[in-house]
Amino acid sequence: MSRNSFASPRHSLQLLTLLIAIASGCHAPHEVELHPEIKASPRAGVSVTNRDSFTYPGMTIFVKGHYSAEAGDLAPGQTVSFPFDRFVNDEGEHFDISTMKPEVIRVRAWFDGKAVTKFFEVK
Repeated sequence: MSRNSFASPRHSLQLLTLLIAIASGCHAPHEVELHPEIKASPRAGVSVTNRDSFTYPGMTIFVKGHYSAEAGDLAPGQTVSFPFDRFVNDEGEHFDISTMKPEVIRVRAWFDGKAVTKFFEVK
């Protein structure tokens, strides 16, 4: 009496359906576009609110191009805020709102190993 080591067609179909359901629920759409709300003021710093229905994974906020603050994962509806002195460049220098203008704020998140970025002009 030998047993067939292959799964039955019914079990294979159930497994395939489960894998498809898991894969489709775990990722943002392939063409990801970010729609965060950005607020910036000299006193309050920068705040970012996720207005999308999916999490922004590994989000980083940049001020004036090369000063950054790591925000981590930002869930839908969640807001993160940083004072300007929390933004640091590669040399360890902090952004100084009294001597510099933010000009542009950039939000970057990572989806399936690809960076998705949104730029905001500060007026």
